[in-house]
Amino acid sequence: MVAARTRSSCAHDGRIPDAVPLAPIRHAVAHLQQRRWFLPAVAALFQFATVEILSSNLSLPMGALSVLGVFLLVAFLLAALYAYVRALQPKEVRRPQSLVLIGIVLLVVLLLNRYGLTVITSLHKTYPHLSLSAMRAALPVPLGAVLLTVLFNPRLAFAGSLVLTILTGVMLDAPIQYFLFTFVGSLVGVFSLAGRVGRTAFFHAGSFLGLANAYTLLAFALLDGHATTLLPDMVGGLVNGGIVAVLATGLLPLLEHS
Repeated sequence: MVAARTRSSCAHDGRIPDAVPLAPIRHAVAHLQQRRWFLPAVAALFQFATVEILSSNLSLPMGALSVLGVFLLVAFLLAALYAYVRALQPKEVRRPQSLVLIGIVLLVVLLLNRYGLTVITSLHKTYPHLSLSAMRAALPVPLGAVLLTVLFNPRLAFAGSLVLTILTGVMLDAPIQYFLFTFVGSLVGVFSLAGRVGRTAFFHAGSFLGLANAYTLLAFALLDGHATTLLPDMVGGLVNGGIVAVLATGLLPLLEHS
């Protein structure tokens, strides 16, 4: 009844409700989702977009064969994530629009890290005294886990963060330590959001995420015996938490609307 009164008052005022312009789009999307080719077409689009993002930063010594290797790896990871969703996630997560949203989150986070890598590489060339490893530690890889936790649930965020950390590690051609570093940060981001609501929850998660990053970097430095860049790396890890919180706060309304 409240919605009816709202629509009536809008009509009397001569204003068009916000939902009206979106109705044809929603109808078209719903019509497309019923087509058998919709999900395979969207999956292929995400597949090629992901391969393009990853390949743009790799040396690819074997040319087309190296690209094929990236393609096979991406196909396996996306297929594994899809199988996980189909087998273990609730019905509402298995809907086509939810699967598309998961893919959008993965692509957005990969793109942000790809362009972030371009920025820090340029900064390092201009200011060689800046630690490249510290700036790489600040890349917001755990952003995907945080967004998936809020949009869906922690279990899906766990699986999605695993895929994202592997893909980012491949894109950066990073050692196994970087994969573990980003995965630990992602898990802490997921757990620190559990049971919390509101925009301030992102900054709560970001603070714990930054501390977890610093802790992990300290552990690796002591394990490897290389502490020359430990302090700037830990600063980068702490900054990572703030960047993730700010980006999540800005991106969530757009993703929620979609």
